[in-house]
Amino acid sequence: MRFGVPLLGVCSLLALSLAGSVAGTVAGTGPAMAAESDEGLDLIGTWFVLVHYRDSATNNPDSDRWEDRVWVFERSDSRIKWTDFPIVFFQDRSGRFEVRAGNPRARTLEKWEPNEGQLDEIRNGPRVNTRGSKSKTLRGSKKRGYESAGGSRARSAVTISYHETWKIESLSELPVFSRQDVMGSGLTQSTDNSIDGITRYATTKVVSPNLLQGSFTRDESREGEFRMMRTVAARGLPASDKTPNEKLWERASKEIEEDIVRRAREGDPEAIEIIQEYMREQGELAD
Repeated sequence: MRFGVPLLGVCSLLALSLAGSVAGTVAGTGPAMAAESDEGLDLIGTWFVLVHYRDSATNNPDSDRWEDRVWVFERSDSRIKWTDFPIVFFQDRSGRFEVRAGNPRARTLEKWEPNEGQLDEIRNGPRVNTRGSKSKTLRGSKKRGYESAGGSRARSAVTISYHETWKIESLSELPVFSRQDVMGSGLTQSTDNSIDGITRYATTKVVSPNLLQGSFTRDESREGEFRMMRTVAARGLPASDKTPNEKLWERASKEIEEDIVRRAREGDPEAIEIIQEYMREQGELAD
């Protein structure tokens, strides 16, 4: 590995301990643990993916960074549906984020590892925010690999097109997961100047049917290591947890309501009319 840091340790225990099933799932069914088939690794199920990397395109190219996500693989006839959840939620957020200038919720510049409490949360099914999630249906087979359909290409020089191609290769040996982003117009495609970005997770070791580790690259600037651990099915956000936008809207609504009540008490006709209209809608005031 590039940075010479062992990938096992705590997460070996995680891979051995993830078992059982959980209710209230977002996607994915079946047992948490899977046996390796004669044709190679059986991906079907839910995986927690943790990446440690460095980014040469940043102002701090030598700083360690991390990201995590949840992948769900579901079988659909001869196809595989791959869903990516890039936002993972932990009740215990220690070690994950910090306040920096201009960013009150910045990822810590280190190789974050889940602590015991966070491991328990993963064991019970990682919680994901569906915001930003994407799904692709891939065709193929274990021997040939799986690939999503390509997007339509822009024919006009003034029309910009964008599409992603997701691939899973070498399932019978060392699996490789890749996502290629292509953006361009009819002009850039004809001159071979379209903008491509590739994110690649290349397995170097199948530790067990439930734990993979390997190298990670993105757009030639991010390099590092990844591991993916099979877990029980993913869950949604806790009912009591609201997104920042939801919390902002709730706070703004409360301030508006308090202002209307204050104005109505002061005899403001418009505020009184608003309250009366609301009471009619709730059936608390006759017309």
